[in-house]
Amino acid sequence: MPDSRLVQLMAEGDREACAELRERHGLSLYAQLYVALGRAEPAEQLVAETFDQAWRAAGEFHPRAGSVLVWLSSLARTLAARRGAMPAAR
Repeated sequence: MPDSRLVQLMAEGDREACAELRERHGLSLYAQLYVALGRAEPAEQLVAETFDQAWRAAGEFHPRAGSVLVWLSSLARTLAARRGAMPAAR
């Protein structure tokens, strides 16, 4: 099933779709955040927060704007910047 379909299912309240998306992209997000932050614990926390945010914002995802991984990465960077953990995304 394509990632964009999983996000659509998330928007409809399907928690299994969210779990599948986390299975597919959680490690990649963690790696990005770990490299940026240099520490495991804040990277892990931000991954969890990113998927919480993705759950709430799934209805706002537009596949034509980019891939699901790009969208998740953008959410993660925004959350990290709000925490002051890394510079704001440009």
